[in-house]
Amino acid sequence: MSIIKISVFFIIIQIFFILPSTAQESRSWQYFYTRGMLQFKAEMYDYAIHSMTRALELNPELYRAANCLADIYLLKGKQLQSLQYLETSLAINDRQDEVHNKIGELYEFFEDRERSYHHFQRAVSLNPSHLMANLNLVRFCIRKGDPVRAGMHFDIAVKSGRSLSEPLIIEAGAAERRGDRPVAMGLYLQSLKANPAELRAYERLFELYRSTGSFGKAAAIMERLVHFKPDYRPGLVKLGYLYYSDPLPGRRDRRLVRSIACFREALKQDPGNQDYLFTLAALYRLTGKQDEAEKTEAAMKAARELKK
Repeated sequence: MSIIKISVFFIIIQIFFILPSTAQESRSWQYFYTRGMLQFKAEMYDYAIHSMTRALELNPELYRAANCLADIYLLKGKQLQSLQYLETSLAINDRQDEVHNKIGELYEFFEDRERSYHHFQRAVSLNPSHLMANLNLVRFCIRKGDPVRAGMHFDIAVKSGRSLSEPLIIEAGAAERRGDRPVAMGLYLQSLKANPAELRAYERLFELYRSTGSFGKAAAIMERLVHFKPDYRPGLVKLGYLYYSDPLPGRRDRRLVRSIACFREALKQDPGNQDYLFTLAALYRLTGKQDEAEKTEAAMKAARELKK
């Protein structure tokens, strides 16, 4: 147990077992809510659930208790219970931008995209500069065929977190120039924690991971970026080549399928790109899709003729 946990544990003992309290105080919602917050901070989650549930029973308007219960159940991997408590919280107080973003992410987890989209929009309506809600809206706007609006939301997300990520990016660059890659990677990861819309951190981490042979990590970091920004063509192309040519763990046939998907998405933005078409044709042949390979090669020849 860490020093912090031990300290909080003794604070709980002092407040609820050593210090005198009246019977009325011990039955109040304030008592249970305060105890629950201390238990939550000490990671005594089962005890915190009991305290927060009791606080909410005594004060049905206590949306903060519902939020805490939602956080605990999410930490426990119980997404449905977390969702239910977030719904309870919003029914009490609908003007919580952070809660709307959280519930939007949970509805997306359950593949209810319409409700997810609604809550991300509501979060932004309450707080136009909400970093994560704007970033989450990017992929929804792209799916809805509105790249202009997607770009607007992405730009807002970048600007909202830039003051937090910029000092870390500068420090990471300095570490790279000194040749201290581990420190640089750690700082780039910190910058992404502060600002998940920081493109430079994704790009540098991808290159650093790949250059050190950490191909799985390189794939994971770029997949995270294209999850947030599915139309990011440089990332799609890098992933496509990575899955095609680099020695990643796992089944190669699945990697090739993902590589094909990346190049197909990249071609939507640059349909005549001969490098993409050539690689895609090769991928189709590798996976036994001869008809698709021939169609792609024909498209490549047509694109070449147009350039003459």
